[in-house]
Amino acid sequence: MPEVHASSGSFAPGVPLRVECITTVDEWRGISSDWDRVLRATHGYTGLQSFDFLSTWWECFSAGRSLWILAFYRDTQLVGVAPLQIVERRILGKTYRILQFLAMTEDILRPTVLFSEEYRPALFAELSRAARD
Repeated sequence: MPEVHASSGSFAPGVPLRVECITTVDEWRGISSDWDRVLRATHGYTGLQSFDFLSTWWECFSAGRSLWILAFYRDTQLVGVAPLQIVERRILGKTYRILQFLAMTEDILRPTVLFSEEYRPALFAELSRAARD
């Protein structure tokens, strides 16, 4: 599994944060029940963000894409998910690797990160750090 570095501190007083990057379907399946628990805690969630929907979408449309899902843990509990994918695009004769929401194509299926309001500000800060590294 590729390493994603979280900050050396904590994202809330006294609460350590661990970030894992999920790049295989088997790893993703390993968090399926926790994924939907976190989804239900996310304000404004829809079924289009559920594990079942997104994993089915991935089975059908993932050609040329790579999983890059960030799973955020407080101790051993999954508290947030950034459901991302990497896509290669040719723009003006050059190939670029683009990070975008999972299942995002030219239409948008209401992409969002899955964070409860309690963890949202701190996890966005960690997501920003992970994306820069």
